[in-house]
Amino acid sequence: YEDPKFNGTEIATVGFDGTQTVFGLKNGDFIEILDNELKFTMLHLNGFEYYDNLRNKLFEIISDLMPSKGVFCDLACGEGYYTHHLHKLLNIDKKVSTFGVDLSKFGIGECTRKMRVEQVENINYCIGNLMYLPYCDECMDVVLNCFAPFFECEFARIIKKSGYFIRVLPNVDHMLELKEILYKEVKLNELKEPNLNEFELHCRAVLGLPI
Repeated sequence: YEDPKFNGTEIATVGFDGTQTVFGLKNGDFIEILDNELKFTMLHLNGFEYYDNLRNKLFEIISDLMPSKGVFCDLACGEGYYTHHLHKLLNIDKKVSTFGVDLSKFGIGECTRKMRVEQVENINYCIGNLMYLPYCDECMDVVLNCFAPFFECEFARIIKKSGYFIRVLPNVDHMLELKEILYKEVKLNELKEPNLNEFELHCRAVLGLPI
């Protein structure tokens, strides 16, 4: 099924939309990469998943920003590790519709599988390109961009004037312990202050947890 409002949007039978506005890009992460990412995020340290502290901090921030009835979008949602968790927590005392988009059909397939298994409703996933998002102007209250490419003008286009954009970046020593095992020469991540034209800084948080 092709939606005339967007360039080549198809409604898939497995529970998500597939957009073809990729313009020469590959189809996102392959299944082997996503499978390894999923296994890593599910690893535990002292009884907690490695990224629990990040998910909990994101919920704390988003919950404060989200209206009682709002719309949340996870850009580059991968297999839904953050999307699914945040949606369930936000809907405990709010009414939130959630959207997730990723270039990988394998990742989006895993997202919809989670929805079916856990019988979660009101999350809409689609395969899409972050440079050409299949969403209307000013339709999102809170947008998340976690460890993913950043396209400021396109992201700003879909956020309401009263909305918020949250970007998660790796700190200088992100994955340092893993790098020390894999590489002879370890290079720290380079942090660059973003030159933003469409957004104003509201707050900033730094998290850290040794692996």
